[in-house]
Amino acid sequence: MRRSLLAALLLIPALALSGCGSDSASDTASESPAATAAGDGVSADGVTVSGEPGSEPTISIDTAATPPDQLVVKEITAGDGPAIGPNSLVTVQYVGSSWSTGEVFQSSWATGEAEFPIQGVIPGWQEGLQGATQGSRVLLIIPPDLAYGSNPPPGSGIAPDETLAFVVDVVKVSS
Repeated sequence: MRRSLLAALLLIPALALSGCGSDSASDTASESPAATAAGDGVSADGVTVSGEPGSEPTISIDTAATPPDQLVVKEITAGDGPAIGPNSLVTVQYVGSSWSTGEVFQSSWATGEAEFPIQGVIPGWQEGLQGATQGSRVLLIIPPDLAYGSNPPPGSGIAPDETLAFVVDVVKVSS
């Protein structure tokens, strides 16, 4: 049941918003990749991520800071497997936090890995994870227009027009 809820939170709003957002990767604000030693903290645009790859990360958000208005993508740990393409099926572990509260609203670490077609998720994931490789850990800071906008899923704990921060471990990439 919880696994179905996880998939629904990622898939249903994305299908409704599939015509929204940009088709251009040039809109993505991206920092250069930075591989880290296990447990080191990595920061980008008011978000700090700590924890070892392969275990549940901790996301700390400076809720007093102004959230970025464009997608931020930061590779925390580089993978060495296949890269995510527009038609990939991916298996991930992830944690999602709301910018305004700094609170985790969803974590697959508690319910198990999530598998889905990349084209079936919110635009921020579609754009931000393109090219990420199997085995990588990626920080995504997603503005409302690439997340759920003014219509977040009921009961999700996500406020309307919320900026979201996700840490995504790419477990498997299939064509």
